[in-house]
Amino acid sequence: MVDAVASARRDTLISNGALAIMVVLWGSSFPVINALVQTWDVLSATASRQLVAATMLLGLIAIRERRFPLRASQPWRKLIILGTCGLALSSALMTAAISSGGVVATAMMSAASPIVAALTARAVFGMPLYGGIVTGTLLAATGGLVIVVMGHGSMTEFRGGEILVILATVCWTWYSQAAQRWLAGYSQLHITGLTVGTGGVALVILASVLNVTGVYETRFELTPSTVAMVLYLGIIPIGIGAWLWMFAVSRLGVTVASIYHNFVPISAVLVAMVAFGATPTIYHLIGGVIILAGVVYSQVRSRAEKKAT
Repeated sequence: MVDAVASARRDTLISNGALAIMVVLWGSSFPVINALVQTWDVLSATASRQLVAATMLLGLIAIRERRFPLRASQPWRKLIILGTCGLALSSALMTAAISSGGVVATAMMSAASPIVAALTARAVFGMPLYGGIVTGTLLAATGGLVIVVMGHGSMTEFRGGEILVILATVCWTWYSQAAQRWLAGYSQLHITGLTVGTGGVALVILASVLNVTGVYETRFELTPSTVAMVLYLGIIPIGIGAWLWMFAVSRLGVTVASIYHNFVPISAVLVAMVAFGATPTIYHLIGGVIILAGVVYSQVRSRAEKKAT
């Protein structure tokens, strides 16, 4: 019994440590993506970093298991759905959000991710929804409006990037939970590598078809700086960051793990300010604080209800 308790505590500590590292890695991706999409289109920027991440992760699996990680017996239908409708769509939406909304506004809006994750988990998987979520959602929505309206100066400058953050979070939450259910028995390294790979291939096919038919124009300038950005985004935030996320979700659950999204905006804005000279407006900060207040309130109320029951 004592060993089981000690093991559970150790798993919890390791999982929280993994999420803390993930926060820094994901936060750093916002300004780098923003710099990359100045010369790359959204689909190319997303697909390239996912393929880099998949190559690294599948390579690690091959080295560890001493065999080719892709086999005909794997559940390819589930992998394609998870990689395309979950991971690839979420990444593409977030890239589009950063491209249209900017680093600061997008990062601040991502602070609402825990509430969006809780609502999505409830709607899709029937997971329990505790008290405080209504008030928390209203506060988060208020903060989002401050960012959207006041942060841009007027609605005429609003290009929808902040809304795409919410849609990206819905896709990511579904993917995180569904992957654990559909791929039970697979290691988190396998889950991440296989779904990142199928998502990356799907994006390449989609971008190629759209480009050939003239519906969408791909563009990518292969310079030392852009190649370095793609390698960084693929290996660090996606390759390592996504694996750490799946590892933590498998032990803590998606709702609890999503709490760490509170700190991603802080990391993103700090990196953007230090490395790229971005400066948030007072309205971005006010909106972010209101969103965080809603998230914290809903989580405090939820914990109180769990203890009461």
